[in-house]
Amino acid sequence: MSSYSLPPVAPAMLRIAALVAGKAQKRRPPGGRRLAEAAGMAAFAVAVLLLAVLVDRGPGASLAARYAGAGLGVRLDAISATVMVPVAFVGWVVVRCSVRAPDGEARQGPVLGRTVATPE
Repeated sequence: MSSYSLPPVAPAMLRIAALVAGKAQKRRPPGGRRLAEAAGMAAFAVAVLLLAVLVDRGPGASLAARYAGAGLGVRLDAISATVMVPVAFVGWVVVRCSVRAPDGEARQGPVLGRTVATPE
């Protein structure tokens, strides 16, 4: 696996955390809170790692899928890395606050799941 194929890993981790947290229909979901916060921090770590890859190897692209001559891939360049790091950090802060703010509410699990799953 090329290091340029790492960008889709961060949203995948967040989606898994969203599924786990969203299924808990109770207060203080046992594994969902820690998993959501860990996934947010891991997404930030992936962004910092990709910045290091960019500095070390320069810009590059990963072709993820090819169909009928058209390619779907991920490109890592200075602009995407510059945007990715602060966005991932703010995302981690939002997830961290969403874990702690509604602590003890009746539907904390589903709310946390939707917060982690929402890419905006």
